[in-house]
Amino acid sequence: MSKQKAFANTAIAAAVISGLSGSALAADNLWTGAVSTDWNVAGNWSLNRVPVTPSPAADGFDDAVVNTLNNFPRVTADLAAVPRDIILGSGAGTVGRVDHSAGTATTGNGNWLYVGRNAGT
Repeated sequence: MSKQKAFANTAIAAAVISGLSGSALAADNLWTGAVSTDWNVAGNWSLNRVPVTPSPAADGFDDAVVNTLNNFPRVTADLAAVPRDIILGSGAGTVGRVDHSAGTATTGNGNWLYVGRNAGT
């Protein structure tokens, strides 16, 4: 293989890995609703903190993931912390719901709110 072709293959592989690293490295902080239905209560999340960016996770990103219609979260005031992404229904066969009646819910700068990601609803 020529040096040019090997370099091109390496550059393509690096671009693919770079494109995947954003979502692959984030910590999914899953809604459990263990304490209440209040989004801003740390005990309602699998990582025992309200999803936040930057986070203490090794990669520095929390994605807020809600995969339930039972005991779903309610946003009634500004989010206590800003997650990287908010994801409702992540994965085949999952469903997610959030009721938002007051306050501001935002994601990190340049990030997303996904509804029905990867065949979820």
